[in-house]
Amino acid sequence: MKNTFKIIGIIALAAIIGIVALSCDEGAPTPPTVTTASLPGGMVGTAYTATLAATGDTPITWSIDSGSLPAGLTLAAATGVISGTPTAAGTATFTVKATNDAGDGTRALSIVISPAPPTIDVIQTITVDSAPIGFETDTITLINEGQPNYWIRGTATARSGSNSLYITNNGTTNAYVTNNSSVVHAYVDAEIPATGAFLRFSWRAMGESASTAYDYLRVYVAPISTVPVAGVLEPTGATVLGTHRSGSATIWGEQVIAIPAGNNNSTVRIIFTWRNDSNSGTQPPAAIDNIELIEDVAGDGTHTATKLTVGASPVGFEEGNPLVLVNGLQPSYWVRGTATARVGSNSLYITNNGTVNAYTTSMSSVVHAYIDADIPSDGASLRFSWKAQGESSSTAYDYLRVYVAPVTTVPIAGVLNPTGSAILGTYRVGSATIWGEQVIAIPAGNNNSTVRIIFTWINDSNSGTQPPAAIDNISLEGSVVGSDTTATKLTVDGSPVDFESGNPLVLVNGLQPNYWMRGTAAAQAGTNSLYITNDGTANAYSTTMSSVVHAYIDAEIPSGGASLRYNWRVQGESSAAAYDYLQVRVVPTTTVPVAGVSTLTGSANLGSHRNGGATTWGQNVAAIPVGNNGTTVRIVFTWINDSSSGSQPPAAIDNIELIVVP
Repeated sequence: MKNTFKIIGIIALAAIIGIVALSCDEGAPTPPTVTTASLPGGMVGTAYTATLAATGDTPITWSIDSGSLPAGLTLAAATGVISGTPTAAGTATFTVKATNDAGDGTRALSIVISPAPPTIDVIQTITVDSAPIGFETDTITLINEGQPNYWIRGTATARSGSNSLYITNNGTTNAYVTNNSSVVHAYVDAEIPATGAFLRFSWRAMGESASTAYDYLRVYVAPISTVPVAGVLEPTGATVLGTHRSGSATIWGEQVIAIPAGNNNSTVRIIFTWRNDSNSGTQPPAAIDNIELIEDVAGDGTHTATKLTVGASPVGFEEGNPLVLVNGLQPSYWVRGTATARVGSNSLYITNNGTVNAYTTSMSSVVHAYIDADIPSDGASLRFSWKAQGESSSTAYDYLRVYVAPVTTVPIAGVLNPTGSAILGTYRVGSATIWGEQVIAIPAGNNNSTVRIIFTWINDSNSGTQPPAAIDNISLEGSVVGSDTTATKLTVDGSPVDFESGNPLVLVNGLQPNYWMRGTAAAQAGTNSLYITNDGTANAYSTTMSSVVHAYIDAEIPSGGASLRYNWRVQGESSAAAYDYLQVRVVPTTTVPVAGVSTLTGSANLGSHRNGGATTWGQNVAAIPVGNNGTTVRIVFTWINDSSSGSQPPAAIDNIELIVVP
């Protein structure tokens, strides 16, 4: 029985001890867990406060376990409040520790401190009369709060001078954190006149993606009531003026954008926004400079210092450049130099570094060079040599364009079509090494007036082939009327012209890329003929460069009439349409052919030849129209080719003679 009571007592005692133990376990202290996941950003010079939070038994004591808070901030150990006034911009990374009687917990955190608003002048509003904002002594309103990448005025990069406005992640360099997203804004108001205006600014940015919206600079126009918000991309009521990225790490672009006409005669807000995601990117981020508002400028009719006139020497750029250059701050621009020339040592050409004839294909440009021209009452033609590759022969991408405009027209860098202008021609995809020569009739409505001739280079920001445009030997030509006859004339008693001992024909080649020459590359009999060449030796032509060249000789037609007989060989292009071919005509001796011009005053066609064969010579006998009997006439052999394909060889002629056909 005693043993039974002992056992019962032991069991009861164990139960009591277990209950006490369970009671003690339920009241054990819990170590802290820091629940604050992130902290707000701050700004230099602006009071900052944020409170850390943690679970676990109180009291909790707070401390910095590693790293340090931004300069000027402290952590209250008893409350977990971080407070103070930041004194330096940047990102501070640190680990906080929460401690109680049961243990401690930690969490890594960071605080981004943006720079204080600049103490220099903040430009509030610009007008068409304002000087450009160059950021040397001024800036615009910045909306950066708390973003890891933010706008700053500094000296890390500049288009001109020492300063620009650019994106930074450390308050100094023009660089960004590619794995931490940001949206920041910089804005200035603009008074748009009733006649409208353009926004012009220089920019540089790489960022990410040329086709998808990742890391880029975007420019908006918005009502002045719109206040952009850091971290928010699209400002309320804003219209996108342009998006810029993947330009160049070193070369600045210059953009000119027309403000939509609906904003005329009002004040608007111009907003420059940098946006990047958190998934890679290429340095540097955006930088902007030289912001200004410009209007379409009408000149007062003042002429250029030098004018083109009929009979004056061509502008060959050997002694200088008489053209007015409108380059602005475009990345590819006109310069006179020695990198290329049609004749002599100099020409006017596009460059991206002031020396070479090359352009930046990833940065768009529109630049002009102009000179005035006195057009006589009977009209005139513009002649010039050109060379350009660029981009696309069918779509307007990278090309040289020539305009005629009133002398009151003042071209604007970055703006394509000058006011009141008419296009004379567009040139691209010619040749990297061979120059073309163009002759263009000035529209008759400009006769007996002074006009402005404008040479414009345009390229987009999407690829292209070197070199860009070059021009040389610019001249104005009037209608030419001759009176003299050629030194040698065809007669029915004379021997055939076989080119074995020389060439009696007058050659009118100008500076056309394909031209007549006497040589040994082809011959119907003997060793020589007269043929088209593009290199002074071979009987071959440049199919991508248009040409019109002439060779002529006078002929005495007896009263009973005569026929012209000659051998010819040519392939060229098209048997159904007039593309690349040889044309033979009879004209009065007062007609003087002009290189680059296919029409001949008073002409009658004696024959057109193409697609004859690469090796086979043909012979043509053409009766001289009877109206020419008893007179001296001019026989003109003309080679014409366009700039769109063709088959070798071009024209060759031999054994030219005047005969009487029984």
